[in-house]
Amino acid sequence: RKSKDAYDPLTDPDGAQVYPSMFEAYPRFSDADFNGGNVRVNPDGTAVIRFRAPAAHQVHKHIRMPHVHLRICSGGNNSPLSIILARKDKIQLTSQGPVAKSECNSAENKLSVLSVRRLQHDFASAASSMAVAAATALKPLVARGVGHLVGRLAEELDLDALEFSPVFQCLSAGLLYDHFAGDCVAACPTGAAVSRGQCVKPAAVRSSSFAASWQLYICGCDEKCWADKRNSTLHRLRLEIADHLDIPLHEVQELDLRFESKSLDPHRAALAQMHVRISSPRYTADKGIEMLRSLFRGMEGSSEALAMLVLGVREIFGGTSGFLQKH
Repeated sequence: RKSKDAYDPLTDPDGAQVYPSMFEAYPRFSDADFNGGNVRVNPDGTAVIRFRAPAAHQVHKHIRMPHVHLRICSGGNNSPLSIILARKDKIQLTSQGPVAKSECNSAENKLSVLSVRRLQHDFASAASSMAVAAATALKPLVARGVGHLVGRLAEELDLDALEFSPVFQCLSAGLLYDHFAGDCVAACPTGAAVSRGQCVKPAAVRSSSFAASWQLYICGCDEKCWADKRNSTLHRLRLEIADHLDIPLHEVQELDLRFESKSLDPHRAALAQMHVRISSPRYTADKGIEMLRSLFRGMEGSSEALAMLVLGVREIFGGTSGFLQKH
């Protein structure tokens, strides 16, 4: 939403109105203070967007600095329909000026702010105009602690993974997250257990631990790209695994994905290695590893789970011993 408190979004983002939650900060399309719209991208890759000075909102113990989310759509030359590309971009308003943040950090994909100017000087309803295009390396996000700036050391904190986590959204709304339905519920279905605010499969054994490791050939993301989208992707992957097995998030105890080789050609695959370890009383080790393997059995399932294009997958370990790092 636009901020009801007067502030200059280009020099003093700390002056923005702060909503207590994301549910109050993001309006519906039909609301009078909806702060969004659609613009065309020019043939040279630039686009001019206009917006009212946005409000900020709390995410758990942090306050997100004012920002503008972008969704890039493409329908092709012959299609009347727009397709929203699977990427997350935004413009963060900082005390050093607006900076763009792209989920993938490759030079041909990232965004940057080329120029900015005020359309009004009444800061209570100020609008800004920005030209956005692919360019050089960008500054990271700036985040705030409750009531004050947390400083330069916190600039790399990206709260997207938390803000857009369905589990966090359900718990913030005073509801439970149902892993069977993948949605918020007021009460768990009959026969389900409750663990840390999540509806899950009841315990079947006293304790069980199982793990697996895969090599993946991933197209369109190398270690530079991964450095930018790691946190959000691992959280999304942890949720995919928990939903698939109907277990709470904390039982996915170890999760790591790292790139072992890079590809300078965005159309060629990079080699990555993924490791998962689960400790849960809801499966025997044999049944648990069978369920975990079924999620990453082929390219299609692996691509859906990772939200990245996986061109090849090969299991290199499966069993009950541990490895690598916790996340």
